[in-house]
Amino acid sequence: MIRFALLVLMLACLATTAFAADGSAGDVFGGFSVDHISSDNSAITFTGWQANAAFNVHKVIGIVGDFAAEYKKDEDGQVQYLFGPRFSAQKDRLIYFGETLFGGDRVAGENFFAMGYGGGIEIQAGKIRVRLIQFDWIPVRRGNGDPWITNNTRFGFGVDIPFGMRK
Repeated sequence: MIRFALLVLMLACLATTAFAADGSAGDVFGGFSVDHISSDNSAITFTGWQANAAFNVHKVIGIVGDFAAEYKKDEDGQVQYLFGPRFSAQKDRLIYFGETLFGGDRVAGENFFAMGYGGGIEIQAGKIRVRLIQFDWIPVRRGNGDPWITNNTRFGFGVDIPFGMRK
């Protein structure tokens, strides 16, 4: 179900690229993050922060570095660092984006390979943007022959500040 929802979001983002406008050279985002991990036996929800910076190489393509840290009392916190392309489109005041990110997830002093597939919606509010929702599916490979952790989803919202003008 999660994969289907991500596919629909990505198709919606790519279908609206015809409406994209020339815009900023990049943007910086900061906000609140909720990460939910579930398995057959348990589910854990972490809360924390998320920040990313993007540099737009084209009016619809940017390169993003995404960082997040989530915590839960009496549990090991986690830090995610992901990098990759972002595709965006703008129609009126709404900005849609989809991204494919690769990097790592640091838990209890150990680094693991992680990927992030997702996207979100922002609304232009004057000179800033408000990220209404960002959803990422983040599969993590723990190593040592362990299976992938695939029931890992992250939601975020916050403020996005564009900078510069793309030439």
